[in-house]
Amino acid sequence: MAIAAVLNPATGYELSIYAGTPVVFWAGLAVAVCVGIGGATSLRKRSTQYLSAAIAIGAIMLFVSLPFVRDYYYFGQEDALQHLGWVREILLTGSFNADPYPGIHVLATFLNLVTGVSPSRSLLLVPPATFLLYVVSLPLLADYFVDTERANLRPLALLSGCLIPTITAVMIPRMQPIATVGAMHITPIVIWATLNAISSNRSQYTSFFICIVVLQGSLVLYHPQYMLVLLAITSVYTLGIVASDIVSKGSKIRPHPRYLIPGVVIPGVVLSYDLIKSQFFSGASETLLTRYGSGGISTADPSGSGLSEVGGSALTLFVRSLSVKLAIGLVGVLTVAISIYKIGRALWHGSSIIDEISAAHGRQLLLLLGCVPVAGLGLVYLVAGDLPQVVRYFSFITGLGTVFVSIRLVDISGKVDRQTFGAIASVLLIVGVAGAVPATFNSPYLFKPTQQVTESQMSGYDWTFNTAADKPTFATDTDVGRHYRATRGNSRYRKWRGSDMSQGFSVRGGGLVGPHFNSQNLSEAAGSEGIYLITTDFSRQQQLSLYKGLVFNESDYRYLQSSENISCIYDNGDFREYQVRN
Repeated sequence: MAIAAVLNPATGYELSIYAGTPVVFWAGLAVAVCVGIGGATSLRKRSTQYLSAAIAIGAIMLFVSLPFVRDYYYFGQEDALQHLGWVREILLTGSFNADPYPGIHVLATFLNLVTGVSPSRSLLLVPPATFLLYVVSLPLLADYFVDTERANLRPLALLSGCLIPTITAVMIPRMQPIATVGAMHITPIVIWATLNAISSNRSQYTSFFICIVVLQGSLVLYHPQYMLVLLAITSVYTLGIVASDIVSKGSKIRPHPRYLIPGVVIPGVVLSYDLIKSQFFSGASETLLTRYGSGGISTADPSGSGLSEVGGSALTLFVRSLSVKLAIGLVGVLTVAISIYKIGRALWHGSSIIDEISAAHGRQLLLLLGCVPVAGLGLVYLVAGDLPQVVRYFSFITGLGTVFVSIRLVDISGKVDRQTFGAIASVLLIVGVAGAVPATFNSPYLFKPTQQVTESQMSGYDWTFNTAADKPTFATDTDVGRHYRATRGNSRYRKWRGSDMSQGFSVRGGGLVGPHFNSQNLSEAAGSEGIYLITTDFSRQQQLSLYKGLVFNESDYRYLQSSENISCIYDNGDFREYQVRN
C-alpha cells in the first residue's frame, strides 16, 4: 500500500485526497487494519498481540501521512500557511522573535535540518509525528487507570488510537501542520506524567517532577490554550485527592505538598509566565468579548447554508464527522456511572474514601470530572457562537476519553471467552475505524474540498507579491494574507498589512471576493485604482464540481474572460490572476 501511494503522487489539485489515492492503497489499508485488530484481540501471546497492533497502527500512520507520502507541496489552506511562513522565516533569520507558537516551528525546523526536505514538506511530517506520540501515550494512561495488569489492555489501548478521535476535519482540529493539533496530541502524555507525579512515592517523585517540568514547558510553547486545559484537569484531580485526604484524616491534616506542586503550582506558574510573556490570551479574550457584544457571530461559510442544494444536510454531516466521537463520549458517560457505582458500593461496605479515590475507579472518575471545566470552556464559546472553538474542546475530551474504550473492552473480556471477545472487540474497532478514516481529511464526503496547496498555487502567489504588492488583491476562496505570510514570512507580513494592500480586506487579511462577482460588485471593489483578482484550481473545482455553482458558477468565470475591463495577466494552469479596471 505504501508503494501504491508513493508511485502515484499528486500531479495537480485533487478535490478529494481519497479519490486521488489508488484503490490498491485503500484495499491494503482495509486488510492491514482488519488483520491487525483481529490478531491483537484474538491471539494469546503478548508478542503477537503487539505485532498485530503495530500492523494496524502502521497502516493508520501511513494513512494520516498521505499528504507527505503522495508528494503534496503543502496541506492546509488556512492557519497552516501561517506556520509555513514562520518556519521559513526561522530558517532564514535563525530567530524565534515574537513567535506565539514556537513548539511546532522548532519541531518542523528540526525535521527540515535532519531530513533535508523543504520547509513545506518538513511541516507535513509534524502531524504524523505528534499523532504517533498520542497513540503511544494511550497505553501509558490506560495502565495508570487500572489497579492490576490486565491482559490485552495495552494492545487495545494502542488500537483505540486508530479511531483518530482528536480530528474533526470539517473544522479545526484537522490533520494539518497547525499548533492546535500538535498540542492536542501532546497533552495526554503530559497528563500521564503529571498524574504519576501526584500519586508517585518519594523514590519516583523526583524523576516525574523533572519530566513534568519539561513536558509542561513544551506544551505551553506548542499552544497555551492546552496548558489551560491541562491546568483545569490536573487541578480538579488534585483537589479531589486533597479533599478525600482531609475527609479521611480530619480537617486538621494538611495535605502533602507533592499533591499540589505538580498538579496545580507548576502548570499555574508556567501558564502565568506565558500570560505575561505573550498576548495570546488577551487577544483570545478580546475576540470572545467582541462575540458576546455582537450577540454571537455565525461561523458558517457560504457552502454551509446550502448543504441541501449540494445533496447534503446538517444531520448527514453530523453523522459522518462526529458519530465515532459521540460513541467515545458515551463510553465516557458509562465510565462515570460505573465509577460512581463502584465507589459508592465500596463506601457502603465501610471502605475509606481516600482508598477508593486512590483506586482505579476513583482515578477514572477524577479524570472525567476534570473534563467538566474543559467542557465548560466549550460551552462559553458555544454561547458566543464560536463553533470551531467548541469543536476543539470536544475533540480534546474525546481524544482523552479514548483510553476508556480499551478499559471497557477489557471489562468485557473478563465476562466472555476469548473467541467471543475477539469477535466483539474486532467488530467494534473495525466499524469505528471505518467511520473515522473518511472523516479524517476534508473531501466531498464531508461536503468540503481537500485542503491541498499546489506548488503552482504558491508560485503564482509568489509572482503576485513580486509584481503587484502595492495594489489591493482579492481572491476566490484562497486567503491572500495567509499566502503572503507563507511566502514572505511574518515580519514582512506585519509591514505589508499596514500598506494600501490591506484596503477592503477582512480582519484576518483574507481579501476574499463576494459571491457571484459581476460587473457591479467587481467595479465597486476596484474603485478608481482597480484591483487584482486571483482564481485557483482549488477554487474552481470547489465551486463548480462540489458546490454546483452555488457561490461561483460557470458564467462568473466566463465573465472574467469576456469583460473588456478585465485582463488575465498571469496563468500557470492552476493559478490565474486578473487585472480589474473600473
